Amino acid sequence: MTSSIGSLPHTDAEAACNLVFEKTSEMPAWPQLPRRSFHENMCAQFSEGLPGIMVDSDSERVWFDSEKLSCELEEFYADLLDEKTSRFRISNVYASGFEMFVSKEFAEARSNCSYLKGQVTGPVTFGLKVTREDGKASFYDETLRQVITNSLKFKSKWQVEQLRKSSPRAEIVIFFDEPYLVSAGSGLLAVDPELIKKELSFCMNDNGADLTGVHVCGNTDWSLVLSTGLDIINFDAFNYMEEFLAYMEDIGEFLESGGIDR
Repeated sequence: MTSSIGSLPHTDAEAACNLVFEKTSEMPAWPQLPRRSFHENMCAQFSEGLPGIMVDSDSERVWFDSEKLSCELEEFYADLLDEKTSRFRISNVYASGFEMFVSKEFAEARSNCSYLKGQVTGPVTFGLKVTREDGKASFYDETLRQVITNSLKFKSKWQVEQLRKSSPRAEIVIFFDEPYLVSAGSGLLAVDPELIKKELSFCMNDNGADLTGVHVCGNTDWSLVLSTGLDIINFDAFNYMEEFLAYMEDIGEFLESGGIDR
């Protein structure tokens, strides 16, 4: 069974969806189109609706503004307590591929799929890439870290709701993409491994998906990733198989518990 990470080089959402359903018919992933607009960049794409967030397409920058945050934080947590998933929707401006993927135009294609895959930028990558106005990574700010992890969890829940509505018979798979985890365990990432595990696990638990996964595009501390409670681990077997197999004992436990590696 084949699937994809999500990002495609297309600028036309319909053409991207045609390719996705043709080539990955059992587990298609809605296409992310970063070349279409900066809003579809992997961090900007999931910033919509976050309190205090600023997105500047001209400078291609996403950051948190403290004054804006203080004005919007109370309403954010009220919506969170009410589990108002509509607040965390991803609009067509930020994800043209998603809207096309769940549209009536592809209803027949979806009806033949065993699985539908969605994806969200993981909390570590988002929190290290998106900064405060002073340039400090937002992941190191406890208030912002909570905003990020809660938002990404609900972004995934919103996706699950929409994907399930679009194809009730398909199982829904949600991936958290964590390219910044290539630095985990290397001494280059000044984040407590237990904190990484905690935040990733929080995002993946109770988001409504039938299966959850993590994608890391390079090598990482796989024992850390495998301990988060995920169902599917996605890695670059062509370039990093030897490094991955260094965690043979952890991989064995993961597979024996029903986990999947791709």
